[in-house]
Amino acid sequence: MSTLDSSLSLLDKWPQWKRLTAMPDQVARLEQRLAAIEAKFGPAIGDTCPKCRQSAFQLVGSKKDPVFGDMGVSLRQYRCSSCGFEEDKQVH
Repeated sequence: MSTLDSSLSLLDKWPQWKRLTAMPDQVARLEQRLAAIEAKFGPAIGDTCPKCRQSAFQLVGSKKDPVFGDMGVSLRQYRCSSCGFEEDKQVH
């Protein structure tokens, strides 16, 4: 038995090795599932819009909050590319 064969034999007894060797198949299955979901619903391009519920709510800008900006608060501006809804959110 070669050194490589004995090393592989030892690795096969290690549970984490078994999980690692199974990962390429798991990733391929997940990629297929994602492709099927995107084919059915289209690719997600943003967060869910609170008005139309489409995945098209995107960050379009950010600026210092006019009232609380000196305390480190920013104002992020979001817009839905599907319905045009706009909303500002304060973040710390």
